[in-house]
Amino acid sequence: MIPYHKLLSIFKKSIIIIFSIFIMIVTACTKKDSKRATIRVAYWGNPEERVTKLKIIEAFEKKYPEIKVKPSAINWPYFQKILTEIAGGDVPDVFLIDDRPFIDYAYKKTIVNLDPFIKKDQGFNMGDIFPELIDAFRWKGSIYGIPNQFYTFVVYYNKELFDKENIEYPSAIWTWQDCIALAKKLTRKDAKGVTIHYGLSNLGPHYFNLIARQMGVRIFNKDRTKCILDNPKAVKAAQFIIDMLDKHKVVPTPSEGQSFGPMQLFQMGKAAMHISGQWLIPELRNYKDLKWSVAPMPRFKEKKTLLGIHAFVISSQTKHPEQAWKFVKFVASPEAQKLIARLRINIPVSKTVVYSEDFVEDKQRPREGNRIGVDALKYSLLWESSTNCTVDFASDTINRELDKCFAYVG
Repeated sequence: MIPYHKLLSIFKKSIIIIFSIFIMIVTACTKKDSKRATIRVAYWGNPEERVTKLKIIEAFEKKYPEIKVKPSAINWPYFQKILTEIAGGDVPDVFLIDDRPFIDYAYKKTIVNLDPFIKKDQGFNMGDIFPELIDAFRWKGSIYGIPNQFYTFVVYYNKELFDKENIEYPSAIWTWQDCIALAKKLTRKDAKGVTIHYGLSNLGPHYFNLIARQMGVRIFNKDRTKCILDNPKAVKAAQFIIDMLDKHKVVPTPSEGQSFGPMQLFQMGKAAMHISGQWLIPELRNYKDLKWSVAPMPRFKEKKTLLGIHAFVISSQTKHPEQAWKFVKFVASPEAQKLIARLRINIPVSKTVVYSEDFVEDKQRPREGNRIGVDALKYSLLWESSTNCTVDFASDTINRELDKCFAYVG
């Protein structure tokens, strides 16, 4: 039997050896991490989107072990918080942006011109990205952001309600007059005059930009310095929306829509059609009994819809521009784009991924929905923005004035 004092001596030596090994490992890791450049990447998104962002970061760090990414998921008001960080000098190296406020950031030189990186990086395949998406992030001829996903406004429709009324589904070339006619047939009231289901769930003030652009109305002048909505065409666009509620009575009035939101009405089968982007699809998948499909936006004279694009940009304050560029371009690569495609919220920007069987033949959403979303790029318009104010400020101002008109409806 080993004496107690010898056991104690062996135990102490073992502890010293284990502790020394631990110190060596920590020191080695610290030295390794000290050689890695750390970049902070900011983004918004629902829980599913945030998980996908983390998967992209994990794949990026695996490909570029010399770069460490510090994820920064920011809640709304996202852009207001980013502007606050820029003002305070604590801005992320890379941050997510969309096409609407982009001009303001480029105009104020808070983000980096990416042309030098693109020209010298032979490994970056810009030809795999739809050119319409790249062009949305040009300012004075230069590129300031690399897109990673996009959406277009489309019309979702409840197939069961159409079938119940023995009405044909919307066609690829339908007009707003066709839409109004269908919506009237699909709006049903009970004996007491209470609406059972509406033809269309939503077309309030927030859709003015969409309708106005479809009608050929410009929100700002060419220099983006002045709002030019004080014209007869803009009034006509506003009147069209009001007529859908007050004259045709196929859309819930503000008072009628207090109990349920537009999306809820559609999901509950209380509206035959709903205007939205591709981000609605994950929610619709949760409603197993809802049989739905997708149609392009109805047109006036020409086929038009609005386009929204997400892109990563590099802060002009970053101390690691080369590493930031590697991350920005990686998110647009097929490897990362496949992860975005699996999320099935918006549409990937990579042609390789978009035209792959995995995306086109996605069984979790109607095939025509994928095709329509991509085809809409050919006739999509960007949201208009100004160099004198943020998009949120402009939208809030326009909506506030339109709300005064809608207050008298219903």
